[in-house]
Amino acid sequence: MMMDSDELLPNNLQTYLRSILPVESDVQMALREHTVEHPYSSMQISPEQGAFLAWIVRAFEVQSIIEVGVFTGYSTLCMAQALPESGRVIACDKNADWVAHGIPFWEQAGIRHKIDLRIGEGKDTLNELQQSGIALVDLVFIDADKPNYPIYYEQALTLLRPGGILILDNIFLMGRVVTDAPEKKTAKAIRALNKKIQDDPRVDPVILPFHDGLTLIRKL
Repeated sequence: MMMDSDELLPNNLQTYLRSILPVESDVQMALREHTVEHPYSSMQISPEQGAFLAWIVRAFEVQSIIEVGVFTGYSTLCMAQALPESGRVIACDKNADWVAHGIPFWEQAGIRHKIDLRIGEGKDTLNELQQSGIALVDLVFIDADKPNYPIYYEQALTLLRPGGILILDNIFLMGRVVTDAPEKKTAKAIRALNKKIQDDPRVDPVILPFHDGLTLIRKL
C-alpha cells in the first residue's frame, strides 16, 4: 500500500485514523491548514500527535509545561487549550518569524495568556530557566533541532519534577536512524540518545511508534 514518507501507516489507514480522532477545535484546524502553506510545513506535528499531547495534559492534570520547538504553534495551541485556566506553557523557539504565524490563532482561541513565549536558542533558554530557580514543571515536550536533543534531554530532566513527563518527537528521523551512515551527525546523536534513555536509571521510558516516533518518559 502507498505510504507517505513521514507516516508509518498506509495512506488509507492514516485517513481512517484521522476520521475517528477527537475533533479538532476550529482554531486548531485553521492553524494547521494555515501552516500547510509554510515552506517548512513538514515540521508541523500531525493531528494525532496534537490530540495525544492534549490527552496527556488532561489525563495527568498537567499545570505547567516547557515546550522546546514551537514552529507555528500548533502543538502549543493543543496543549494550552487542554490546560486549566491556571496552567502555563513556557514556549521556546529561536525563530520569531515562524512563531508569529501562530500568535493570532492563540489569541483567537483565548489562550494567549497561558503562553509564556521565549525567543532564543533552546539550550540557552533552558539554561536561563535553570538559573532562574523556576519551579519544577509537570511536562516537557521537545520537538526542536535534533543534534541538540542530548543537551535538551539533560536540561529537561533538571527542570522536570519527579513523576513528570518528558516527550521527545522524531526519534526515528523519518527512518534515518537506521539508514544513515554511522558518521552522519544528526542520526548519530539520536541513536546515542535513544540508547542512553533505554539504559538511564533516572527514567521510565516507552516508545510510541506513530508518525515519526515519540519517546514518552516518566522521571523517577
